This record gives sequence, C-alpha cells and structure tokens, in this order.
Amino acid sequence: MFIVIDLPPTIQSLEYLQFTCINKLQTHLMSLDLENGCFNSIIVKITVERTQYRFQERVQKQSLGLVKVSHKNFKYTIIEGKNTRFEKIVQNGEHIVILGEKYSVLEVLSDTELKIDGNFKQKNGFDKWMEFRIEPKTKLNGLIDAYGLMFERYPVESCIDPEQNRPLSLKIVLDVDNDIEKYGEKFEDYIIEMFKNLKRSTKKPTSILEEFTTSVITFQKLDVENAKFQKKFSAKCQLGEWIIQLCCLIPIQIAVARNNLFQPLRDGLSSNDDHVGLDDDGDDGYGLHVDGIAKNISFGWYEGIFKHFGDKKVKVVSSMGEQSCGKSFMLNHLVGTTFDGSAMRCTEGVWMSLVNTKKYIYVALDFEGLKSLERTPQEDLFLTLFNTVVSNLILFKNQFAVNRDMSTMFQRFQDGATLFESDSKIFQAKLCIIIKDVPSADKEDIVREFRLKFSQLVSEEGEDNFISRMYKGGLDIIPWPMFNDASWFKTLSKVNKKLDKQEAKYENARTFLQNTKVIMAKLKICDWGSLDENLIQIRVATLKRLLPTVVAYGLEQKDSVNEQLMVTRFCLY
Repeated sequence: MFIVIDLPPTIQSLEYLQFTCINKLQTHLMSLDLENGCFNSIIVKITVERTQYRFQERVQKQSLGLVKVSHKNFKYTIIEGKNTRFEKIVQNGEHIVILGEKYSVLEVLSDTELKIDGNFKQKNGFDKWMEFRIEPKTKLNGLIDAYGLMFERYPVESCIDPEQNRPLSLKIVLDVDNDIEKYGEKFEDYIIEMFKNLKRSTKKPTSILEEFTTSVITFQKLDVENAKFQKKFSAKCQLGEWIIQLCCLIPIQIAVARNNLFQPLRDGLSSNDDHVGLDDDGDDGYGLHVDGIAKNISFGWYEGIFKHFGDKKVKVVSSMGEQSCGKSFMLNHLVGTTFDGSAMRCTEGVWMSLVNTKKYIYVALDFEGLKSLERTPQEDLFLTLFNTVVSNLILFKNQFAVNRDMSTMFQRFQDGATLFESDSKIFQAKLCIIIKDVPSADKEDIVREFRLKFSQLVSEEGEDNFISRMYKGGLDIIPWPMFNDASWFKTLSKVNKKLDKQEAKYENARTFLQNTKVIMAKLKICDWGSLDENLIQIRVATLKRLLPTVVAYGLEQKDSVNEQLMVTRFCLY
C-alpha cells in the first residue's frame, strides 16, 4: 500500500512529520516548524477505503446562502437564492441538493436564480428559505474504464484464430440537449488515451484497438426500431452462434481432487453417483460401473455445444505448474479464454472452457497449482494423470530454477508413469516446460540447466522414465521473457506454432465427450485398465439395449413423436 501526500514547499525534511489518531475518530498530520517555532496540525481523512487514499484539509464550513422555489412546471423549476453566488460556484450539469433530494442544474440564470430539472411535489417547507449544497459533476467513467480493465486482464487479439479479431464500436447515449459534438470529442480522446496507457503498461499487441470507434447520441434521437439506425449500428450474426460464443465466456469446473480421490462433477457441482453402474439385469460389472459413473458426469452448457459441433476435430490445451505463477493468464492469452486468475490461490481442481474456430474446437483446461498446502501428493498425481491423458499440449509453467520441490514433483510424475501400463498409447501429449521471467541474457544457461536435469532423470530411469512414457508428443523447454517485456506476448506465437503442428487428439467432439468422461470415471475408482476395453464394453451394452427398438422401428430410440410418425406412415401406405 502506498500513500502519496503533497507537502508545502516550505517543508524541507520529513523528520518532524507524524500521523496521529485522536480517540480513533480524527486522523491528524502534525509537523514541527523549528525555524518559525510553530506546531502545525491538519485533519486528514480517507476518502476511498483500502484502495485509493486522498488527504484533504478540512476547512471551516462556509454558508453558501439559502434557496427557495420561485416557479415550477412539469419540465423544470426555478430556484431563487438569498446571499448566493450561483455564477461563481455552480456550473451547468452539476447537482443541487435540497432537503436530501438531488436535482440537475440545467442553467445558471444569475447569482440568485437557477433553472433545475424536475418538478417539485408540494411539500411543507418548500415556500421557505432552505439550506443547500452543490455536488460537482462526476468525473468517474467506470463504464468506459471497464473496457481498459477487460483488455488488461484478458486477451486483446486472438492468437490461435486471427479471423476472430474484429474491431469494436461503442455508442454512448447521453441525456443532454446540446453540445453533443463536444461530448463526442471528449469521449473519443478519453478512450484513445486509455488504450495508449494500456499498451504502455502491458506491452500487449493492440493494433485492433486502433480501429475502436466511438459515437455519441442523445436519448431524444435514439430510435433502436428505426430501420436506418439498425442498418448503421447493429451487428449481423446468427443468434445461435452468438449464444454459443456468450456461453463459452463462462468456464465450468469439471473435477476436484479431495480426500485423496479424484472427484468428477456434474454441471459444476458435486455428484453423488455411488448408486449408479447397475444395468437393467442388476449386473454390476466393472466396465458397466465405469459407464454408469461416466453417464452421471455432465459439463453443463458445454454438453449442448459439443453435440452441436459433433463432427469437428478437437485439440486440448491445458495449463499446469506451481501455484500463483500466471498459468491462467498465459492460457487465456494463448487460446482466448477467460479463466480467472490472481496472485493468491484461485483455481481449484479442473476448469474447462472452449474456443470454436472454422477447423477445430480448442478445449482449454485450467488446472489447480501443484504443491499446494491444501493438496496431498496423491491428489496432485490424479490431476497430473488426467491432464496428461486428455491433452494435446501441456503448458507446465515453472519458476526460474529447478529446486528440491520441483525435483520431488518430477519424481511423482515418475510414479504416475507406472499406471495405465496396459494402455500406454493414451499418453500422446506434448509437454512444454515454461520457465517464467527469464532475462534475455540468461536464456541459454537456464535451458542448459533444465536439459541437464531431465537428462539425469532419463538416464536414471532408462526407458521407464516418465517423459518417454507419459509425453510421447515430445518435450520442449521454453524460456519465457519478463512480464514487462514486449516479447512476452510475441513468444505466444511460438507455442501456437507447436500446437498447429500437432494432430488433433480427437476426431470429433462426440469422441472427446465420451472418452473424457470415461477417463474421469476410471480415475474416480482407480481403474488402471485399458480405455479401449471400457469403450468396447460400453458400446456392446448400448447395442444390446437398443437392438430390440432398432429391429422393431428402425430407430435407436422410440418416443411418442416417432410412434405417431410411424402410425401415420402405415395409414398412408
């Protein structure tokens, strides 16, 4: 926390300045003026709690005069003043507060007359002289600043699909009668300066923001039903596609690791599936038990999206690593997702989002940081296994050096390599070790250090090392620039090229949906058998269940609508 105070130029030393609090009510800034033999003290107060501090000198309250209503109609009211100086202390657009009610000042007529907005209702005391105060026009532009905050936290331009980079336009509607052009210029200058500060502070590529357009209109001229207005200002898109894009902005939690168990979730909530897994004949075979758990897993609104894009190929990108090292931020700017992130522990378990492009569906999985105090080594192992089995590309973000904790974590990976022995082909991911905040002068040394460490692991474990068994897509070590370096975001394109070269892990979205749920079910019950065997058992059980309906009706499932269609068809023939 920083506090900034503007001191008078006469104060040459901070030695004799001190804050003190009197009875926990008044905060004073005191100073000793030894040169003039004086003791100075002013009252200061905090105007914005916890975040921004502004110290104000409290001066003796001075009377602004008195006011009363002299004329009113349904559009405006004339206020008469007594001992007032309206022309000096009031400006158009400010607010006058009378008896706790706030009214907008339309025009300053003279030192003793104001024209204000609104029609006073008859109340006791409005024909008498009353005290008042003036509130200045707000200088806060929170709704405008939201754009800067959004682009500061989330990506400005898409890295994986440049075709999604479209310029934005903002239309501002104001309740004013004149000077609309003046307001338009002010808003445009404000937004241009805001984006300049964004580029200066983040070093992000912001070329698309240069095409950001701003326009201002009054409420009186706003007519959203007008055909010309709709043609000029509305954006054309398919409603279904727009809803899908909106839903993809909201990640969903799909699994957690608790009590040394991997626990899949249903629609982002805890799932009680202890009773599932029995077929109609009461068979509780292990393969069918996996199928029962998998059927009870749901990815919420993403279920419909995957089924809608059922024939599209799927690539899965995931982010893992140490806690609070910027994993979510990097994943967001690579794929274009909106996972939350903070300097403290933020992500719990596994969160999923997706980005749809013309050729692929990119599924992004954001994993909880490893080595957390809330997690056991076995829980870390479950998360690592799930990540490795389902992903195309894994971004493993790491601190600047290989320390003892990191070596221990790699040893746990080695323990996980012995699992799923009967189905080793499911490990096809590419592992990218991201070393954060590496100065350009230290890139070669830090890469050499990491390569040496991994070479030792490979030589010690031989062919059974976890890198060869769990990451058959290969291993890359990428030194990542400092965060305030312009090359931070340029390095994302290198990772994107690696992702482009990889074949899609799933031929279509339906396969991804089924396989991922089966893998989650197997991890829940610690079934380390073959994934293919489970899928075959599930398919056989499905065919067995559907066969009678298929033979009778030529359909997989029978419902009332299909029955009516079949009856109608028979009647026609």
